Amino acid sequence: MSIHSGDKRIGLYLQGGGAKGAYQAGVLKVLKDKGLRYEMVVGTSIGAYNSYFLVTNQIDALVAGWMRFGGVASKTSVDGLFFNNRYLLDAIKNHPGKAGAVKRWLVNYAPVRNNFMLHRYRDLKPLSFEEQLKYIDYATRLPVFSETAKVDLRRYEGLNIDGGMVDNEFVDPLLTEELDEIHVVPLNNTFDEDRLKGTGARVIYFYPPGRFNPGDGLRLEADCLRTWFDWGIEAAEKRLESCQT
Repeated sequence: MSIHSGDKRIGLYLQGGGAKGAYQAGVLKVLKDKGLRYEMVVGTSIGAYNSYFLVTNQIDALVAGWMRFGGVASKTSVDGLFFNNRYLLDAIKNHPGKAGAVKRWLVNYAPVRNNFMLHRYRDLKPLSFEEQLKYIDYATRLPVFSETAKVDLRRYEGLNIDGGMVDNEFVDPLLTEELDEIHVVPLNNTFDEDRLKGTGARVIYFYPPGRFNPGDGLRLEADCLRTWFDWGIEAAEKRLESCQT
């Protein structure tokens, strides 16, 4: 069975994982180079950031941005209650674009209300650039949680935070669409594949060829990012090759 788009309706899920998003950038570059087109894209946390460059057809800018990460000062500095996501938002502001052929483009986030994290998502496709940026900001606001803060969310009351704090395997919307294939790019070593077993679509996982370690999500050293990006290229090329008949 060929993996090329053709008339197939394909959905894509991009998991969250901070600096490990460089791996996703490698996978996305190969998928784009192979001509894959997506009917629906869902992104969590750094996956939401990466999804912007995919749906606006700016993968080269995404890759260049990841390769520059290692030289950005204070890139993981704490900005109030959150790790600083300014570099991510500035990268998007510097590359304004319109979502192309994708029909639905979802990101998830977590409003904190009454000391509880809710779970919400938004379809960014019909929104203005400014509104898209706002929800990507929410989706990439990684809280600086201490053990105490995990219990007491009052410091975050009324704020919207990273959706991966509630669900970092947010594939559910893909089950609502009539898709022929679903592609999943995990940023963890394992993924709950049972969540997509109810679909009639063919599901293809692009797992990393190496193992991520605890804390890798905050490792923005240039050599780590380059290694993970290369992993993404390797994994995508091998997975696509294995899917050919």
